[in-house]
Amino acid sequence: MYNIISVSAYERKILFRSWFFRIFASIALILLIIINILFFGNHIGAHWSTRAIPANLPYINVLFINIAQAVIAIFMASEFLRRDKKLDTTEVIYTRPVSNAEYVVGKTLGILSLFAVLVLMSLIITLVFNLVKKDTPVTWEAYLYYPLLIALPTLVYILGLSFFLMILFKNQAVTFLILLGYIGLTLFYFKGKQNGLLDYTALNLPMVYSDFIQFSDLHKILLHRLAYLFMGIGFIFATIRFINRLPQIGRWNSINLIAFFLFLSAGIFLGYRYHEIYRTEKQNRIQYLALNNQFAGKPVADIISNNIVLIQHDNYLSLSSELVISNPCNQKMDTLILSLNPGFNIDSITARHENVDYFTTGHIIQILPENGLEPGRRFRIKIYYTGLPDESIAYSDIPEEQRASLKSIQVAKLNKKAGIVSRDFLLLTQELLWYPVAGTGFNTERFLPYKPDFVRFRLTVTPRGKLIPVAPGRMEKEEGTYHFFPETDLPSFALIAGPFIIKEMELDGIEYSIFLKSGHDFFSGYFINIADTLSAIIKEEKDNYERGVLDLYYPFKRLNIVEVPIQYHAYERPYMQSISVLQPEMILIPERGAGLSSLDFNRYALFESRTTRRRESTRSQVEIETDLFRRFLQVTFFSDNIRMRSTQGNSMAQGMELIDFQGESRYTRNPYCAFPFYYSFVTGITSDEYPLFNSMVEVYLKEGFEVLPGQSFSGGLTDTERANLALKQYSIPEILKQRNPNLTSALIKQAGAFIILALKNSVGSGDF
Repeated sequence: MYNIISVSAYERKILFRSWFFRIFASIALILLIIINILFFGNHIGAHWSTRAIPANLPYINVLFINIAQAVIAIFMASEFLRRDKKLDTTEVIYTRPVSNAEYVVGKTLGILSLFAVLVLMSLIITLVFNLVKKDTPVTWEAYLYYPLLIALPTLVYILGLSFFLMILFKNQAVTFLILLGYIGLTLFYFKGKQNGLLDYTALNLPMVYSDFIQFSDLHKILLHRLAYLFMGIGFIFATIRFINRLPQIGRWNSINLIAFFLFLSAGIFLGYRYHEIYRTEKQNRIQYLALNNQFAGKPVADIISNNIVLIQHDNYLSLSSELVISNPCNQKMDTLILSLNPGFNIDSITARHENVDYFTTGHIIQILPENGLEPGRRFRIKIYYTGLPDESIAYSDIPEEQRASLKSIQVAKLNKKAGIVSRDFLLLTQELLWYPVAGTGFNTERFLPYKPDFVRFRLTVTPRGKLIPVAPGRMEKEEGTYHFFPETDLPSFALIAGPFIIKEMELDGIEYSIFLKSGHDFFSGYFINIADTLSAIIKEEKDNYERGVLDLYYPFKRLNIVEVPIQYHAYERPYMQSISVLQPEMILIPERGAGLSSLDFNRYALFESRTTRRRESTRSQVEIETDLFRRFLQVTFFSDNIRMRSTQGNSMAQGMELIDFQGESRYTRNPYCAFPFYYSFVTGITSDEYPLFNSMVEVYLKEGFEVLPGQSFSGGLTDTERANLALKQYSIPEILKQRNPNLTSALIKQAGAFIILALKNSVGSGDF
């Protein structure tokens, strides 16, 4: 150990005296300060979404310094071998009893300790910016997790690989070229390929840290980072074995060689396990889709009511679902087909306290009622099941390319979770099939849109610990158990449970509630002077939307705005106007408003202050806050535009994206537009002959139709023209099979415009 410490100390001193290290480390720290000013400074160019998640500050900074140290480490690692070969001074060391292991490990620790100081300095800079930003609390544990999970494995891997290649090629220039090319491939070509497996820098590995659930897929992160850490250690053992020094005892050569193969094999195995998780998920989705295709076209029962009981345990859920099922067909049904998340194990299915025959295949449940179910008759069953839901079943209609695409806040990569089940949070939507539904889901046999099935839901939930559940309907509580009773039949039912505090108000018979985590109220301070008039502003904007735009009225007795972990993601579908960030009676907002430009109140306040000084305006603080709140309501909930428009007295928002996430998983329309509350969650039109008619009605009520020629000034065909050409050549199901969202959206609008116009002319504008 003494020899290792001695070698490490001398190596650290030599490297620190290197002007190359000093210059490049200084440049890296200066660039880091500039990045912090751009991303987290108090200016109009700094977006709220970047700092809304407090852990993003150390995350983004560690990512940057990680890239910088990876480049510098290549030169440092190969330099010491070249230097030792060139200088005769190392002969003094070689003649002393210093083993290859002590020598190489000491050199490695010397380099690691020097870079540890560099990372520590970057974290101190980050912490200073974090403390200055009063609206962004310090997430202390993130300052430990990110260096250990990102910087350490990267540095060990690149050092080990540099050592090994230098020993292999015995030429520093060749080693430089290979490693710099490798870094270039990693940053600009590999990126998110193979779900980030090939990215040793973790730049494309989703690692955003949530205040609710921390890392959403910690096991995947550990597999990825340990894979590179172990491979790096393996290369270091290879360097010990093959370094050109005086030969040592043979058994140590064998031990080092065995250690090299063991660590390298362990790293490759962990990387394989990481890849296998994603491959299995993809294979499961293929199998689930094949099952949907197999049962497509089978008679589908109608679920009248569903009484759900859920108990949350530490590591699993136990549920029961009491269903009343009817036969809407003209013939007897011998088999009832239901779908339930395949992650659950069915314990039993009973009717009148007696077991019912059934068998399952994946997510498909085939129930065999005694003597079948005659037309118009009803059948009551109760299904008991336990386990954890499998996310692979969700969004089976979304193409794999879209599912695999990355989503980020600047460079901070996010998971895209369809639901969340952890000890500290529950988020269950219909996409997860957490309760039984009739029939099958999306299939490639018919490509028909989802048919809404309105069900009378009841829920009894016992959450873990002090979690507070949120669900549609009137709530009653007794001894840690909550009961929910929706007043109307609903097409879907969602349950959320978390460590919430609640802000409530009642207006015109509607209960408005905000459920958020303690310490996440970043917005109230911007509306201190209009606290007593907020309800009047809400009523005015809501009435304007209902009367002036829709001519419809809000049908529910409550509206809950619920803060959910940043990792939750809902996909947009071209044939549905509702996106799963909206649920009956609920709006799901990312934690601390991350990703929503309309919640960037600080940026707006800075702009308003600057505008007031420049124009010598006399606007009062009440007027400014009123305009700020109106702008938030209008662009977030009462507009379908994904790009924000300027509001009275404020042009800052002109052209800005409402959804401030980067990546390919972007929305083409506002997912938070309140329209589904007025139509999609209340009623619907289903027709096998006209499968898109309900979608056309939705678009008509939401936006109106205008038949446009769709002229293109760029020389190419517009989506509208492509839709017209497609309709001449293919049927609607054949067009849907192409799974082209832009074409499908244009098809709905263009065909819908003609159909609605024909109906209007047929019945008369007044009656229509």
